[in-house]
Amino acid sequence: MSYLGNRHLRGTTRHSLVSTNILLTINDRCANRDIGQWFKNLKKIGVDKIVFFGDFQTIADFLKEKKDEILASPHFEYSILFRPDVSGFLQENIQKIDSYLLPHLFCNKAYFKRHALLTKEVFHFFETEPEIYPLKSKKKITRLTIKNPQDVDSVFLISGNQGANIHQEVTEITEQLNPTTGILTLNTQNLNKGKIVVLRRYFFDAQRPLSHFFNYYDATAFAALQKWFKGQMLRLPAPVSGVVYNLEEMFDVSQQFNGVSYSENLEKVLKGIKKTIAFYYASGQNLTIHNIFLSIVFKRYFNSMLRPRFNILSPQVQYLIHPDSSLAQLLDLNHQFILNLDVDQFETGTPYYWKTISSLKRAESQLFAETNGALPVLAHRLLDSPFSIPEQKLHIDLLAQAGATQFWWREEIGNAHIPVDSMNFIEHKIKYANQLGAFLSRGLPVGRILMLYPSLDQRQDAFQKILEDLHFSGINFELVNFDLFNSNQYCKIEEGKINFNQKNFSLILLPAVQIIPFLTLKKLMSFFSKGGQIAAIQKVPSQVELRDKQSHFEKMRNDLWMVEPDLKSITFLQNDAGGKSWFIPRLKLLRDFLSPYVQKENVYVDSERSEILVRIRETQEAFFVFLTNPNRKKQCRLTLHSDKKAFPFYWDFKKQIQKPLHHWGWHDAHLTVPLTLWPMESRLIILQKELSTDVWHIGRCNAEDCHVFSPRTGTFVVQVYNQQPGPVDLTLEKGEKSLKVPVHIREKLNPLFLSPDHWILITEEAKQMIHLDDLPKIALTLKEPPILQKTFVLRKFRRDQSYYLDLGFPNYPCIVKINGQT
Repeated sequence: MSYLGNRHLRGTTRHSLVSTNILLTINDRCANRDIGQWFKNLKKIGVDKIVFFGDFQTIADFLKEKKDEILASPHFEYSILFRPDVSGFLQENIQKIDSYLLPHLFCNKAYFKRHALLTKEVFHFFETEPEIYPLKSKKKITRLTIKNPQDVDSVFLISGNQGANIHQEVTEITEQLNPTTGILTLNTQNLNKGKIVVLRRYFFDAQRPLSHFFNYYDATAFAALQKWFKGQMLRLPAPVSGVVYNLEEMFDVSQQFNGVSYSENLEKVLKGIKKTIAFYYASGQNLTIHNIFLSIVFKRYFNSMLRPRFNILSPQVQYLIHPDSSLAQLLDLNHQFILNLDVDQFETGTPYYWKTISSLKRAESQLFAETNGALPVLAHRLLDSPFSIPEQKLHIDLLAQAGATQFWWREEIGNAHIPVDSMNFIEHKIKYANQLGAFLSRGLPVGRILMLYPSLDQRQDAFQKILEDLHFSGINFELVNFDLFNSNQYCKIEEGKINFNQKNFSLILLPAVQIIPFLTLKKLMSFFSKGGQIAAIQKVPSQVELRDKQSHFEKMRNDLWMVEPDLKSITFLQNDAGGKSWFIPRLKLLRDFLSPYVQKENVYVDSERSEILVRIRETQEAFFVFLTNPNRKKQCRLTLHSDKKAFPFYWDFKKQIQKPLHHWGWHDAHLTVPLTLWPMESRLIILQKELSTDVWHIGRCNAEDCHVFSPRTGTFVVQVYNQQPGPVDLTLEKGEKSLKVPVHIREKLNPLFLSPDHWILITEEAKQMIHLDDLPKIALTLKEPPILQKTFVLRKFRRDQSYYLDLGFPNYPCIVKINGQT
């Protein structure tokens, strides 16, 4: 159309969008496959990078056997999963086996149940607990008798001094225990208060046969293994330029250190962990060493010690990690991390779904802070997916809504070849995901709400419910961790706003945060005193990370939230600088509280259903609004609002071109675009800021449903629907001009619904009667697209009436024929 001018967005080549990567599993079955044709098909569907996944020796044998075919495909970039032959390495380093291995990497999972620590029993010691001996007595206690002294690992004295930190209050006195008699001698300086805590050796040993793990924590061992692995890589017949580390195979941070010898630094960490166990267990606080070790020690160790060593093998390093794992909750996820999604568990509303969404949102904020890189997710298999086409697309849409901008695919060469009849669908799926990722990685988010991630809280049920409510409310927000928020480099306080990477946020949410770093609370207090706005949801922080700051913490908390126990209404505080602080005790009050903030946005969505997902990005030229209806059965009507005068388009993913929307209104300096989303449908709407809106369009229509398209310039085709015949008000608008078009619905169509039972499935082998609900399982066993047939009779047919056949929402592309006619 002529009015689009030079600002019309057209499709670009795949290389200018997002790279397409595939993780190929290599096994013994790959030897008999014609990978030459396989690689040609991968090139055709747009694959750029291949990661070989499998045992190193199996991959080496495969590359050697298929060397000619691989060298004939130089356009691919090859990487390899870091899975070295540790047995082969140790055979070459027999004299160092003792120092390179650990009997157990940390300890067994039964010892530290990281995901079930809300109860008073912070630690689980095989149905037993550390012994605690109170020292309060009228007589001065000089010695104690400890049973079974041969099992004792360490003994600690908890002084009980108020206000002392963990280093001042906890002293190891193991050397004062006689290992033969069990007599623990207490020195005169040990006052008759506090407690003695005894930790047993079996707390740190697994109750199972001894199994060895390679000690990736030992810098010397790790460096030696990497050097050996790099030598093996250089001898591979194919050029491998990158390495992918599967972190969960290497580290399991949900377990503790055991008593094996480490480097000097790790010995200090081990002693610190035992001291922490004694301190918190004796105090009876609902705190865990997750705060001290998992969030601080391991994170620092990973960033300062391990990460530089990962880059030894290759400058192109990436990490494979599950989004619901302990590691994903601890580490700062950036563009180097590939989130390894379990698609079978990725169902809307499940705990796995919300953990995945949380990881994606945090990774998105990290990328936002770094201002570069894509957010990769390893999702579907290319072939033989157990999900229908709409379900596969919905998975991509849900991940994109959460922040994913690059989609990796997985497949096994030995599994099958790529069928010719599947190529079009696979190519279309990849192009769709690439286009979507390219659009949603542009510009900046439009939200003005910044939410802190409660990384120090062991149990996050309340946070996940808040995340769910915000996720399905159409409210745009960014999820940021404590470290980013505390950093003045990334988050600056400017005139009552938080400037996060050149984006101003007016409101900070604390989603049921219980444990908060002292630096974070200080920054919140500074933000509040300079006119900032803060809202705590369901809970206000009850503990600070540093125990010696507890008294300062309580005063600052009371200055921010004057909250009484069991409060059920919203509380509000305001200072002289205009700072505002709220406490929202119940989740159902949250949406009403946030609605004024949403309506202040340049672009927002108002829908009749609460579960509509909205993701908005803004560039200098346009707003990109991605809408998803995750409901599998019901359609949804919604209205897109904007206070910017912009021309609305939708993106045609198949033709890779934007097309104008013809039904919208501009009234009182406000743009409204009515839309309808079918079940599992998504649409990408583009609001062009600088294009002229002085064109004819449907400005008003009071029908229940209205669809408009333009088959050629200057022509509108309008389809309106009402339950009953009668007049419809339809108005065409162009700038200040308006034209009312009289429309009268005279004909009532009679719907024909076909029941899902008694359908005939026709294949080359036979015919069988099925129920349509069983089709997805049956289709997995079919080599050719199935033919379904059903016979029905119109017993009250009238030639003077029109009928329409309602087949519901199809899950697969199909051709419909009635009496042999398409």
